[in-house]
Amino acid sequence: MSRHQVASDLLSAAGQMQAIAAAISARPSVALPRPTDGTTRKCRSEPAAHERRADRLRHGALTLMSARESLTVTDLLEAFPDTTRMQWNWVMTTLCRRGWVVRMPSPRTTAPARYQITTAGHAVLAALRKS
Repeated sequence: MSRHQVASDLLSAAGQMQAIAAAISARPSVALPRPTDGTTRKCRSEPAAHERRADRLRHGALTLMSARESLTVTDLLEAFPDTTRMQWNWVMTTLCRRGWVVRMPSPRTTAPARYQITTAGHAVLAALRKS
């Protein structure tokens, strides 16, 4: 086979498909050992750990909101400094979608969004406290 023919085969669709299939089917002969000293990072896509953390954040937000008339994400950041603003925005969005929290309209466009717990949110919080 000449160099020109090899190059044209690699550029053709069939040649590309063969190269992709060969790359996918190639497996390493030796598996790399995983560190056991706790330095491995947990995957964020683990549903159980991710949901447990989200539930703790939701519970914390509902508890804090039940003690106040309303609050902002900044208030949550001050109360729970280990959680980022982006995470709190996501938590508040999920609480609003579930109907446990309502976003209050702001008189100013630049004011931070204020959230207030609903009666459904109080009921969920009461159920959580009983269990």
